[in-house]
Amino acid sequence: MKVGDFKKQLVSFSKVLEAGNSKTIAQEINHLATIFDGHESLMIAKFMKLATPSSNVQKAANGILLLDVLSPLRELEKFLTPCAKLAFLKDLHLLIDLLATSPNTTVSDFVPFIKSQLTSIPAQKKRQSTSLNKALVEEYLRRLKADYKDVDTFRIIFEELKRDRAIRKQEAAAISDEFAYATPPSTAKKTSLERIKSVHQHYHSSVLNEKAMGGRSAA
Repeated sequence: MKVGDFKKQLVSFSKVLEAGNSKTIAQEINHLATIFDGHESLMIAKFMKLATPSSNVQKAANGILLLDVLSPLRELEKFLTPCAKLAFLKDLHLLIDLLATSPNTTVSDFVPFIKSQLTSIPAQKKRQSTSLNKALVEEYLRRLKADYKDVDTFRIIFEELKRDRAIRKQEAAAISDEFAYATPPSTAKKTSLERIKSVHQHYHSSVLNEKAMGGRSAA
């Protein structure tokens, strides 16, 4: 389960507690849930590994202890075991294990400690955009169509195309689809490049064949 979905479930549970006259514990669980902020796309299992305290958490004299929060969470786990999805139960147990590492620490001390630990972790790389770079595709198509007959110029353009990191498989496929022949977007970049190169090769092969045929006719 992803962190964002798990957090929603945890907040829902706090609302149940609040309705049952356990307002203080409900507030602490809501506060605890803020450790998930900014990490909603992570899976809970990975998050818990990153959040496990690497050193002892400072203990304060006053405040609601994690031990006080653990009790209702364990009761929730027992209550849901017969009916809840196994994935949620596993993730709930991971949270219980995390809190159990520092049971005598207050929630108000634990939350900033974990947040501080998480900020030292490099941010997740954003997924590369899957949208087609149409402007780049059109530029290469313009150049290829204009100079595919010229050996030296084509070689320069083709080498640029091969080395251009902005050309992913979808751009290469789009260029091949229009410049060579039908190429699905899922086609491997290497295959698309081979198709693009084949247009140039076929042209020169046909030129050589025509010259050869012309030489025979003259003879």
